[in-house]
Amino acid sequence: MKRWIYFPFLILLAAFLLDKAFFVGHLPYYFLRTLSYINYDHKITMTIKLRNYLRRPDRKKVVVLFGNSRTLSFDTAYLEKTYPEWILYNYSVPGGTSDYYYYYMKRFQEENIRPDAILFAISPQGFNYNPLISMDETMINGLPLSFVALHATHFRLQDLTNYAAKKTMWTYRYRPNLDTIRYRLRNHSEFMYDLKEFEAIAYNSLIVNRGSTPYNDHAEPDDDPEFWEKTAQQTFKNFFEPYQLHPGMVSFTEKSLQISDQLAGKTILLWPRIAPELRRLKLEKPVRIVGLHQKQTVHATWFPVIEQLSRTYRAPIVNLNQADAMKCDKFYDASHMASVCFAEFSDRIFDALTLRP
Repeated sequence: MKRWIYFPFLILLAAFLLDKAFFVGHLPYYFLRTLSYINYDHKITMTIKLRNYLRRPDRKKVVVLFGNSRTLSFDTAYLEKTYPEWILYNYSVPGGTSDYYYYYMKRFQEENIRPDAILFAISPQGFNYNPLISMDETMINGLPLSFVALHATHFRLQDLTNYAAKKTMWTYRYRPNLDTIRYRLRNHSEFMYDLKEFEAIAYNSLIVNRGSTPYNDHAEPDDDPEFWEKTAQQTFKNFFEPYQLHPGMVSFTEKSLQISDQLAGKTILLWPRIAPELRRLKLEKPVRIVGLHQKQTVHATWFPVIEQLSRTYRAPIVNLNQADAMKCDKFYDASHMASVCFAEFSDRIFDALTLRP
């Protein structure tokens, strides 16, 4: 057999090994532009701690929250002082979507993890089949190959090929940038070491706060309706035009609710508050709905599906986007509440938890 037929395989092997060489030792910290992966890594060990805590005879009531960046920043000190009988395990991750929720709900089922309450943060953004900007962060960072392969029919073909490419070639996933590398090399790599230190601090905060990342600054941000409008328009363009309900995400949500109905004492669907400018667009602006001849609002397309799931699985909806749902209406951008609002945000959640059916 001629040796040249091995040449393509040797090229692929060399490319694979060269790709991994960029991730040896300190090297990744010269080009990484996000540390969001630590949120996903932390949830693996937190699950073990949650399972062990639930076995303790002296434990408090446990609430588990699945969510995204809108539900990350609860103040643990406030919760412990105001609701001493409860303890929160926060499974929120940047870009969290229903596939990630279901992955952990399956783990809960397999390991017989039974919290007293489970909350699922929902948003129409995570249910669009064809957003302009792909929401692949959760799939890449949070879902193992075994889960993706088992549920491949729930994902788009482009999601599967993107997953394979980014899991195989890490430089494609993280896209090293020469300007970033040059910046981190300054002053004897001072900024690279700063990033490593920040990573350690952030990961320790996740441990101490059981998945939450509370802000230290509770000052009110300046009211800036012009900025909120700008970010609302951009978010709407990137994630809602056009709109098509993602059958896979609807299915993952339903399956998560089925398991939660078996494991938890109470299940709640939570729609976190967004800025009024983005609320208005979701409620009032007609968009092209794939499969329909007439335009329709995002809310009219998505919310009836959520209401049906709520009725079927006895999971009440805490809709914080109703006008009078919260007094605090401060935001960092159109999608994210300011930390000053998280005390009231917490109160609305625990009001729902303690409300008798």
